[in-house]
Amino acid sequence: MSNVLRLVRPVSDSPAVYMRPGHNDHRLPSQLLSEGRAGIAGVVFDAAFVDEQKDLLAAINQRNLWSILDSRALELSTQGGFTSRRRSLPWAGQRPHLPSDLEGARGKEFVQQLVQFVLEYKYSAVLAPAHYLARGFGDAWFKIDVSLLEFLRAEFDRNGAKDVAIYYPLSVPTSVLFDAAQRIAIKLQFKSTVEIDGLWLSVHPFGGSSGHLSLENYIRAARDLQESNIALVGERVGAVGPALLAFGALGGLSLGVSSGESFDYKRLLKKMAAAKGFAPHRGVLLEALGMSLDPKSAKAFFENRTLRAQYGCKDTGCCRQGTSDTLKDPRRHFVLSRLEEVSTLSAAPYQERPSLFLERILRPATDKLGRVAQAEIPAPIRRKVEREQRKQSGWRNTLGLLSQVQLTTPAKVPAKRVERLRGAA
Repeated sequence: MSNVLRLVRPVSDSPAVYMRPGHNDHRLPSQLLSEGRAGIAGVVFDAAFVDEQKDLLAAINQRNLWSILDSRALELSTQGGFTSRRRSLPWAGQRPHLPSDLEGARGKEFVQQLVQFVLEYKYSAVLAPAHYLARGFGDAWFKIDVSLLEFLRAEFDRNGAKDVAIYYPLSVPTSVLFDAAQRIAIKLQFKSTVEIDGLWLSVHPFGGSSGHLSLENYIRAARDLQESNIALVGERVGAVGPALLAFGALGGLSLGVSSGESFDYKRLLKKMAAAKGFAPHRGVLLEALGMSLDPKSAKAFFENRTLRAQYGCKDTGCCRQGTSDTLKDPRRHFVLSRLEEVSTLSAAPYQERPSLFLERILRPATDKLGRVAQAEIPAPIRRKVEREQRKQSGWRNTLGLLSQVQLTTPAKVPAKRVERLRGAA
């Protein structure tokens, strides 16, 4: 009997979106589901928040969407990520994991505990235990992680859970992702050793603040990785996420509710101070400008009546009371705005998405940023707007050139849960 998961081809090339709620975010996706407004393929659940997220888990499973468990294996191998709450997980040790801690029998014990957790709480998918590959293919963690992945599939199959999907979190620095030799080695590993439902890509340092050169390199590298016929999902890519979907770099996005604008591995290397009870705060998205402001700055921005009328949310299903609701609940506004962008791109054939993104999203935003910079706004906000305009103008020039080469194939999209079940039947 094979312990390898068969890849299932999706029936559509529409990008998939997975919501990733934080500690206090579970009520928002539950509310959106009850309103029929979610438009997501699934939710990524944090193993450390199992009690807080149990009602959301039930709602996701009831709707036959993916309920994906994140074991937080990467964080458990770092000083900053080894928090007191994560330390209580069954597979956590007494200190951050080293590669030697997960070799052989100890690695199998880790996987067995993870599998039992998935089965007990009825998750339908899991992010395989994987770690940051500072040296890419040659990193000490990679061989161990592949072994954990193989045993994970075998253990699910042994427990009669062949329908549980497995995604591999590929966390690497830009120096690895942008290196053609590294990509070849990684592609060969997944092609010859184990098949998975998708790669979830976290790249350091990359995200919404990245410049045009990093953006171009990411798109070219991600397209190259897809030659292995594995779907790619972008983690913590921030505001640049829709561009990556439009230009065929990704088949899906992991959408952080309260955070997720960039992946900064260095943050995990420093031991955190004692928790002070503060959760991450989502900035206030100005979707027409393609940028976010902190709540205080956003309030000052909307005090300008003209700017409020032009750039306040006009979707009464999102912000019924206009900007007052946007400021009151920026997480809801952000999630619905991003889902609307993805929906707009999904409605077009994949060959038309690059020009659609440029004409309907990016070019209007850069033009409007130029006008806003001339308006009566506080100097710190003006400086931020000017920086944002320079960055987006760089994106616009680079993506304009890339759009001249037509995409010949769509980005591979991870299978929906109903498709996966149908294919395994």
